Amino acid sequence: MLYGAGCALDAVDGFLARRLDRRTVLGAKLDMAFDTTGFLVAPVVAVLWGQLPIWYLSLSAARYLFKAGRGLRRRRGLPVYDLPDSLIRRPLAGLQMAFITLALSPLLGLAAIRLPALLVLVPSLAVFLRDYLVVSGRLRA
Repeated sequence: MLYGAGCALDAVDGFLARRLDRRTVLGAKLDMAFDTTGFLVAPVVAVLWGQLPIWYLSLSAARYLFKAGRGLRRRRGLPVYDLPDSLIRRPLAGLQMAFITLALSPLLGLAAIRLPALLVLVPSLAVFLRDYLVVSGRLRA
């Protein structure tokens, strides 16, 4: 419940910041830190509790692999392109947060959660892959 409440407050905060045009660089960095931490810690807890299959942790790894790949390109002197705005990233992140909240609850067991986990995981992994192809210049956005 705490993870779900934190996600809901994060969504409200982001909505208000955009709506009232009160966005800041610090706020954006804190939001990304909260989201990244949540996508790491919450799925690990759900796997440890037997509420999510271990392969779901590929979502947790995807963000760090994306950042590592981008950083490696910079260190090698290769071009790193900016990500354009996306209409799908934010809704997918919200879907993941809602799903992880559900998975952390005792409402569904591992057997019931496997297929929904796959259905929400695959699009997110596909977006990480697409985004990496964009920042590496292999795909135009």
